[in-house]
Amino acid sequence: GDRIQSSAPSLAYPMHVLSVQELLKLPRLLPHQMLKSQGLLQEWTQDMRGRVIFVSHEWLSFRHPDPAGEQLSVLKCILKRLMDGSIPKVESHWIEQIGLKHTQTVTAATWKATLPHMFVWLDYWSVPQPGATDPDENADSETEAEEEEEEEEE
Repeated sequence: GDRIQSSAPSLAYPMHVLSVQELLKLPRLLPHQMLKSQGLLQEWTQDMRGRVIFVSHEWLSFRHPDPAGEQLSVLKCILKRLMDGSIPKVESHWIEQIGLKHTQTVTAATWKATLPHMFVWLDYWSVPQPGATDPDENADSETEAEEEEEEEEE
């Protein structure tokens, strides 16, 4: 028979992740290029299967996803709390519990044992960011742009 050709694109760029240990050291959210040049990103390998956390977040500005560092601070706080056992358990979302009649629970002991050996995928550091610069430079230029706009309005 005829073979159906897939329209799915081939993998053009390898998946990059940041270890939880390195994430906890970050002073601010840094772009892919900076972390890669510092040797902090790792290409995903089969032995990482089941040990990658996907983080979804809202970009808080056009130039940088987290200009004030608020989201990174919360993420680091949650990871630390999970690793030190101060969150006793995490259960699957209530919709999954009701709709699928399935509850998965991860205990504090499991988080403490596994999180230090896990990795995080987050778009800003896992995917190349064309035009990205140091967030401190962006903050300065955004502040200057805002000041110029205010002067023009007066």
